[in-house]
Amino acid sequence: MPSASASIHGVKHEVRITRDLADNYAIELLPTPGPRERFHAHEAPAPLFIYKLKADNWQAAAWAVLQSLKEQGEIDDFQSEAVPPKPVRKSAAAADDPEAGE
Repeated sequence: MPSASASIHGVKHEVRITRDLADNYAIELLPTPGPRERFHAHEAPAPLFIYKLKADNWQAAAWAVLQSLKEQGEIDDFQSEAVPPKPVRKSAAAADDPEAGE
């Protein structure tokens, strides 16, 4: 399960990460839940920020958005899983050429 959080002025906020279609991700920074009024208990709070982007995996999507928000001064800090390294792929020509690996 994707997990990330961000802090704004010392208050920790949840980051919701959802995947649309193939490589599209939605990253939402949710406000801290407070006491709800009786008539609005079933309404979800509006996200503080919503970003949609294309990425290789959810970690890369979350890291890109949260790092950008931190650089812009919108958030103080964030926690997210590290982005896994990309696998190295050999091209077809390099795989056929035995001297290319030396």
